[in-house]
Amino acid sequence: MPEIVIHQTASGRRAAYAASLVAIIIGLVVAASLFADTIASRAAYKEVAAFAVRIAPWNPRTHSAHARLLEKTFYPEDLPRSLEEYETSVALSPRDFQLWLDLGRARSRSGDDAGAETALRKAHELAPNYAQASWALGNFLLRQGNEDEAFGLIRRASDSDPTLANPAIANAWQVYDGDAATIQKLAGDSPNLRAALAAFLARQGRFDDSVAVWTSLSDSHRVDQFKTQGDDILRQMLNAKRYRDAAGLSGGRFQTGNADNGGFENPVSLQSPSVFEWKLPNGTTPQVAFDEAQKRSGNRSLVLVFANDSGPSGAIVSQTVAVEPNRQYSIRGFYKSDLKAAATLRWDVVGADTNVIASAPSLEAKADWTEFRVSFTVPDGTDGVTLNLVRADCKTAICPISGRVWLDDIEFVQNQN
Repeated sequence: MPEIVIHQTASGRRAAYAASLVAIIIGLVVAASLFADTIASRAAYKEVAAFAVRIAPWNPRTHSAHARLLEKTFYPEDLPRSLEEYETSVALSPRDFQLWLDLGRARSRSGDDAGAETALRKAHELAPNYAQASWALGNFLLRQGNEDEAFGLIRRASDSDPTLANPAIANAWQVYDGDAATIQKLAGDSPNLRAALAAFLARQGRFDDSVAVWTSLSDSHRVDQFKTQGDDILRQMLNAKRYRDAAGLSGGRFQTGNADNGGFENPVSLQSPSVFEWKLPNGTTPQVAFDEAQKRSGNRSLVLVFANDSGPSGAIVSQTVAVEPNRQYSIRGFYKSDLKAAATLRWDVVGADTNVIASAPSLEAKADWTEFRVSFTVPDGTDGVTLNLVRADCKTAICPISGRVWLDDIEFVQNQN
């Protein structure tokens, strides 16, 4: 077989050498950029970030990292240098919206409002569906007094990222000096902003405004999507002892002057009842059950079973009810029992300050359904009372209770003053 000889011309060799050199240079540039990226991303000092810039001055991320570290020093001479680095990073990567966001914030801090708006609008143009871009531009425009456009952007941002709703309301509160009506109007139909506003108002003690905003949300929003905010509002109201306001959050289930589930026909939670539901013992002393055979009306009654118990004198069964201050009420209900006890039971009405307002006579052994009743006047400034079933005062060191007590048809009656 004849030998094949390939002759390479001088120009061909030069082209091959040039291509190899270009590949090497590109590889070095890429390696330098990656190395500089690693240094910049982990840099904790401006000097380290500056070193990354010297390694790869063409890399926008090194300039951005250097800029962030320069502005954190708070040295006056570093702030202009930080702004220059932000400008350089944008010039090297003009399609990166995050770099435009950083530049907009830096320009705003330096007092260049016109330049800040240009940069923030550019970031929003590049990423119109990104929550942070809408948020940054919206908050900037809000501070500039461009309310309509600002809140349009803020609503869009908070609807996309619900975590932005709380800071949005806090910012608006400062800008509008606590004008809840204006803030609610600007929040528009955004459920995220309205829920955040309702919770914020409760934390400020503005409970009437909070309820008005909260009840403007749909039932599904209040019960499901914004349950956390609802729990926060309820907690603030209870801490302030605003029981009527708290009852108003229930959508009509808990009403002022009415006991809830007085016939025990509905399920009762033993683990985490709401403040206006029955609170029952969930241990073994006494045992709690619902008796369908023994009932005064409806389908069942509540029965407490004591097995020679000598427990503490705290409330065994209780429920808090919202009431009107200075109004007269009676609480009536029915019981039957086969108690054999040194210490019997009685119903106490307790005010928000935990003082006993009134007490019913102690329960006795009764084979038939027997009415109990206690009347009282709500103290001035009080709009919630608690009905407690407690152990009656005992004259000895040990006061055991044994036997059963059935309870049914407990209700509040508002008396005529």
